[in-house]
Amino acid sequence: MKKNSILDIKRRGFLKTVAHAGISTNLLRASSLASGMMLGRSALAAGENGVKRVIFVYTPGGTPFENGKSMFTPSSNLTLGKTSKALETVKNECVFFDNASVFEGGGHGSTIKCLGIDYSNGKKTYDVKLAETLGTTSPFPQLLLGVQSGEGNHGYASQSGEQELTYQDDPNATFRRVFGNSGGAAQGGGSSSSIDIARSQSILDVQKEEIAALRSKLGAEEKIRLDTHLASIERLEQRLNAQSSGGGNTGAVASGFNSSGFEFSPTDRTRFTQESDLQADLAVLALQANQTNVISMMLGNHQCEFKVSSLDWQDKYHQSIHGAGEQGLKPFTEVRSYLSERMAYLITKLKDTKDDAGNSLLDSTLVVQVTDMAEGDKHTSNNAPFFMAGGGSAVRRGQVVSNTGEHINILDTVSELLGMGGLIRPQGNKILTDVIS
Repeated sequence: MKKNSILDIKRRGFLKTVAHAGISTNLLRASSLASGMMLGRSALAAGENGVKRVIFVYTPGGTPFENGKSMFTPSSNLTLGKTSKALETVKNECVFFDNASVFEGGGHGSTIKCLGIDYSNGKKTYDVKLAETLGTTSPFPQLLLGVQSGEGNHGYASQSGEQELTYQDDPNATFRRVFGNSGGAAQGGGSSSSIDIARSQSILDVQKEEIAALRSKLGAEEKIRLDTHLASIERLEQRLNAQSSGGGNTGAVASGFNSSGFEFSPTDRTRFTQESDLQADLAVLALQANQTNVISMMLGNHQCEFKVSSLDWQDKYHQSIHGAGEQGLKPFTEVRSYLSERMAYLITKLKDTKDDAGNSLLDSTLVVQVTDMAEGDKHTSNNAPFFMAGGGSAVRRGQVVSNTGEHINILDTVSELLGMGGLIRPQGNKILTDVIS
């Protein structure tokens, strides 16, 4: 079978589905919702199941160690550590990796190593290679979602050639790009303002004619799914507009919501939780609508300069790792546990969301946590906190896998689970077969 034959088959199946549905190419180009619905129908017609999508989440700073042992990695009977305890409600959806070492060594400045930078093959990170293969079957090959990732210009987790790819920290900009028909070429970019939002029409209003045309082509069950999806978009749009109001109240005028909410600013670092959860909501919504199959998220950057206002520790995350003084490991443990809460939020959101077939979106999605070091205070490499969640029956969930080796073995295993093993050259020295059902 040719290298690209799997993707060629998917494209031919998609075009056949579009032709049978009577959907025009103009409508597909105008409406990302239309192409997403047709992609979903094509997958159902082909009887596709298993893992189809992936979200990588970069969590910086590793984890605290106590008495030489990771405070994240669970025991063999899945008793969670102090910094992974927040994953208790979803641990049976997870595979944790013991003795995973950071590829080419851990420490600051290792961000692109987290996603397996391949210096011998175009200097591309693994997620970029997925975007060029798996991602070509969706309107947006890849989404790059950041949470205060651009603070201090300390670099990003994704790279193609000599170019690091900028993550978008503004949830409003991501929402408009994906659901506002602005095209899928650009990855990152600047921020939006409440004035822009006030002068813009509702995204749903802009797509009203395209949606009406699409509804006439859908079956009864698909119409229900479309209506449910549009309701989700409308709720999220309202939430974004409400949180983007402020200053001159222009956002509030446009949306009719209270002006006391949050407005994104690249210099305002006090709302990490709101930004993180909004990006997670957008990720889930984009996957549910078949807008993309590949998402990379960054929770901060390698210098760990964010603060979390709801925690006892009020200084930067970096200081909790290196400068807690007499408080010892308590601040680092608190902030690192908080990052596990953000992961639990994303996994739960996926679990509670239905895909085109009416199944949990988590069953067809992999969530992969990556990091740049093991013991944060010492910048070590061995026994770093890597884990994955989801994958349904394709994955042997609810276990701890030992002898992981370099974490690029995890990425190669992701390729196998996504059916991309023959399309993406492996970097590691083994596939973690204990993960695969």
